[in-house]
Amino acid sequence: MKIFLTGATGFFGSCLTRALLEETDHELILLARPGGESSLPQNDRVEAATGDLTDPESLKRCVSACDAVIHAAALVATWLRDSRLFDRVNVEGTVNLLRAARDAGVAKVIYISSFLALGHSKSRPLAENDNHERETHYNDYERTKYLANLKAQEFARTGVPLVILYPTVMYGPGPLTLGNLVTSMIIDFMKKKLKARLGDGKALWNFVFVEDVARGVLLAMEKAEPGERYILGGENASLARFFETLEKVTLVPQPRFSVPWPVARLVGAGEEILAFVSGKTPQITRGVVDIFQKNWIFDSRAAENKLAYRALSLEEGVKRTVDWIRAEGLA
Repeated sequence: MKIFLTGATGFFGSCLTRALLEETDHELILLARPGGESSLPQNDRVEAATGDLTDPESLKRCVSACDAVIHAAALVATWLRDSRLFDRVNVEGTVNLLRAARDAGVAKVIYISSFLALGHSKSRPLAENDNHERETHYNDYERTKYLANLKAQEFARTGVPLVILYPTVMYGPGPLTLGNLVTSMIIDFMKKKLKARLGDGKALWNFVFVEDVARGVLLAMEKAEPGERYILGGENASLARFFETLEKVTLVPQPRFSVPWPVARLVGAGEEILAFVSGKTPQITRGVVDIFQKNWIFDSRAAENKLAYRALSLEEGVKRTVDWIRAEGLA
């Protein structure tokens, strides 16, 4: 099978590419921007396809000879001076690719969405079919992943053989991009650069080891039916427990100080003002603070029951991540 894959050089995309090459015999056509072909993995089963999500004609060429499409690319950032870029890449780019796949008659399409598209949870973990309509958004990345998810479901309802997957908070070995924010935080923790944590630690998140999500995509390729949607998560845990796990695994004492939410939000506002003046990415924004305050806990039982999806515990995933960080000399 020939698979067209976007986002192959990103945190998750690089992990997925490796899994496809090591665990399947599929041929891969990887999207690369002009001049970016050299960053792709060198393998006899890998072919570079020059194009861009914002260029519909290039996508038509890319998918014309493919049996399947996996869309893992996204513009991941906490802030950009021109917020329209998020819409062009995350929403319009997704629509461009799904339209190209539909017109080419691709047999299977998998869209890698995000837990952020489903909204924050309250007292219980959210599942795929829980109502996720909302008008309030925390930042442009979260907003455009939400909108792209709605667009993707429209394509699925019109007959596109589309499966949508929602990874939760991913961490693990891989490029230290903004998509791998948790691993970067673990490195800072190990280096004792993390002097304080945000809030009281009571917020609940769902943490998942990145390699588990990659295997979940392979399972979806094999078993998922068109129109189905699956959350690919790991363990629900409080941020306090996350830091306790880091302390237990690394033997590095966790920060004893916490920054109150109002103070953190005030700092975020100041960082945003500086960013508009200087053009530099802010270290923290009000939107990030708002996201950290919410619960993001999810239920992966649908994927477990239908796809035989399984995920590591938080402690085991952190152990493997810390082992990789040490082996790479990052901390």
